[in-house]
Order: sequence, then structure tokens, then C-alpha cells
Amino acid sequence: MDNEALLLSIEDLLERKLQIHLEPIKKDIAELKVRVTRLEEDVAALKKNVANLNAETADLRDDITGLDKRMTNMEYKFDVLTREVTQLKDNIIDLTGRTANLEKSSERTNCRLDNIEKCLQEQQGSIKRIEVVHLENNLVPRVANIESCYMTTFERYKAYTDRLPELFAMVSNVSRTVQTHSETLKKIS
Repeated sequence: MDNEALLLSIEDLLERKLQIHLEPIKKDIAELKVRVTRLEEDVAALKKNVANLNAETADLRDDITGLDKRMTNMEYKFDVLTREVTQLKDNIIDLTGRTANLEKSSERTNCRLDNIEKCLQEQQGSIKRIEVVHLENNLVPRVANIESCYMTTFERYKAYTDRLPELFAMVSNVSRTVQTHSETLKKIS
């Protein structure tokens, strides 16, 4: 196998592995979009209950603070994801669980339409920011770095494979010399 074929094989292997890891992410993002659509439908239903918002304003502010903290925590977890590509699938599952918690929270706050709409817009912006900043700006360069490391290691191994016949010959000569010396030493003693 020549160098170009080997490089193409390595590139194909890396691309397949990347696809394997990206498919669950795409599936989870599609599921998140469906859940966000359901959240939007819930928000439309909340418009019917605007009259009850005045009595629950204080509780709504506390919930928004909690959602902001959760969102901050989610952004931190996405930062960790960019450093830990191998944990990407587990953290996306965690994000799905957090989204389920957000859905439950929206059911409890049916009468809090105005502030929930603002929070939903912030979440959409954060998800878009996570996709653009973290995935495109961090994941792609890291994969390129991994590829570079593999190529460097390959070149080192390749450089030494040319020297293997010479090394085998040298070991054979040393072995014969040691045998000859051993026989000579036996005769002397």
C-alpha cells in the first residue's frame, strides 16, 4: 500500500468515525427541535391565561433566575464537550434530560407567558451560539489536530520500517558473534 492510499484509508477511517459520532448529535438536535416546537405550542396555549400573570410575577422571576442558572450550567457543559469529544454523546443525553426538565417547568408555569417567551428566545440564541462557536470553531480544529497527530506518528513508524531489514541483519550478526565467542569461551574453560 503506497503513502497516498494509506493516507486516503486513514482519512476515510477518520471520516467514518466522525460520522459515527455526529449521527447521534444530529438525532439529538432534531429531537431538541421537536421539543422546542412543543414548547412553542405550550407558549401559544399560555396566552389564554394572561390574566393570572400579575399574581405570580414574583415566582416567575425566581423561575427565570433558575432557568438562567441552568442555561449558564448548560453552556459550561458545552465548553467541556469541546474538550472531551469522547464524552459528547453522554453530554447530549444530559442535555436531552435538561430539556425534558424545561418542558416540565413550562407545564408548571402556564400562567407566565411574557417572561417564558423571553427565556425561550434566549435559549434559542444560546443553542445557535453553541452550534456556531463551540462545534464549528472548536470541534473541527480539534479533529484536524488529532489527524495531524496520527499523521506525525505514521511518518515516524514509516521512517523506521525502511531500517528493519538492516536491523534484522545486524541482530543476526551479533547473534552469530555471541555464539562463536560462547563456543570459544567453552573451549578455553
